[in-house]
Amino acid sequence: MWDQRFSQPSENQRIYVAVENENLLGFICIYLDQDSELGTLIENLHVDKEMKGKGIGKALLKHATRIMQEEASHSGAYLEVLKQNISAKHFYDYMGGKPILCQQWQAPEGSLVDELVYGWTSTALILER
Repeated sequence: MWDQRFSQPSENQRIYVAVENENLLGFICIYLDQDSELGTLIENLHVDKEMKGKGIGKALLKHATRIMQEEASHSGAYLEVLKQNISAKHFYDYMGGKPILCQQWQAPEGSLVDELVYGWTSTALILER
């Protein structure tokens, strides 16, 4: 899946990476204006487990937000997070996101997993953090 995302990105897709001394620290993948009501989809935000808590996720999210504000026509953003991912939910709460929907996601192996959709009505809320 990631090979395709890197080699054949869709027109509205953006991927940004955090690198230090040639080591990948984290990355974010967004899809500008993916949803007419919610805005830009934050598809993935990952930080190396050894680097969590050092501001990398915040820096990636803020960088992507600046791109959203420059290139997207919709001012909102959203993402899906597993309900059991407590640390991610705390991070998104801190960054001004609000849970707007609880739903189930079918994992690749077929199981159903509870997830939350977090949203920002305005990406300006992210930059205020």
